[in-house]
Amino acid sequence: MKYLSGTSLFSKRNSMVPLPTTLNIVHEEFKLFLKTYLVGNVKNNFNRLKLIKNDSVINLGVISFSRQLENSIYENSIDYFFSIKELSKEVENYKIRLDRWHELGFIMIGHFEMFDSILLGISENNYGQIWKYGDFLTLEPLIKLYDSFMDFIDAQTESLISDDDLQYFGIKVERLIKRSDRLYEYPNSVDS
Repeated sequence: MKYLSGTSLFSKRNSMVPLPTTLNIVHEEFKLFLKTYLVGNVKNNFNRLKLIKNDSVINLGVISFSRQLENSIYENSIDYFFSIKELSKEVENYKIRLDRWHELGFIMIGHFEMFDSILLGISENNYGQIWKYGDFLTLEPLIKLYDSFMDFIDAQTESLISDDDLQYFGIKVERLIKRSDRLYEYPNSVDS
């Protein structure tokens, strides 16, 4: 199986989209990503390995990253990035400092699968940096993860779902039939 990493994990838009002027304050790397890739809590915003089994589609690929922090390793997966409309609203909230992270110079740009939120630096001292907000696996709720948005995206990697998940779905890897570079099929008649 071929595993992907970085921007190849994200589904591209059919064409680049214009951004509202409210998003002019965000870093250029993030703006280019928004224009180019699908964002929002949509079904196909990731280019994952998929499996067709009994007319159902199962994600075989897990997209995640691991980052060494001062005293621990932080691992998580991107759940989704906010839609352009949601991001515009978040920038408006930032302007009136509605939430604690706004006061600290951040806007929330999405969520991780494991409870934490993804923040993008907007103020002079953290501009373009990626931080996490929440206390999953760390004592500090606010921790810097990457110096830039693209460093964060480039750190994303894909791997096969866990052995426990494979067993739960009744999948034996050696029985997968490749249909395309990113799609596999599992035969309907399963030997126990």
